[in-house]
Amino acid sequence: GLLAETRIGLLDRGRAGPVGDAAILAGKGAGVVVVGVSSLFVIWAVTSLALGADWGDPVGVVLLIVASALVVAGVAGLIAGVARTEQAADSLATAVAFVFALLGGAFIPPGNLPDLLQQLTLLTPTGLALRGFAELSAGGGDVASITPYLLALLAWALVTGVAAARLLPRRLGAR
Repeated sequence: GLLAETRIGLLDRGRAGPVGDAAILAGKGAGVVVVGVSSLFVIWAVTSLALGADWGDPVGVVLLIVASALVVAGVAGLIAGVARTEQAADSLATAVAFVFALLGGAFIPPGNLPDLLQQLTLLTPTGLALRGFAELSAGGGDVASITPYLLALLAWALVTGVAAARLLPRRLGAR
């Protein structure tokens, strides 16, 4: 969306106001986080209320949801920072999401994989989040038991967020 706003001149209109590029980019990132958190909360609510799913410790669930949304915002910003066109960003985002889902265990449960591939799932944000949610719901875990997954997700968010913060202003012709 940010690349489209640049192309159609909407970003320049926003820059005409009394806000700097950093505030605009922070607002866009915050929007991604809010949408991600909201979407995951809806999934949590519907599966809990309509299907009777038990996700485990609510505090742990909220922390994993927020950490996952922060990763999505960081990765999305990084992709926007390296892509040359909207189409390239869309293609790269699709490829990254597919690879994370494939390697992270979203298609094949990690427990059914060989040991090496089970460990590989923990190198992706998808695998970390899924393992954390599984620990809470199936393992009866609490916040302490998912702390390693939370910290790894936050590391992903920090690294990709910092990279995005450095690349996006240059990519968008910051003023």
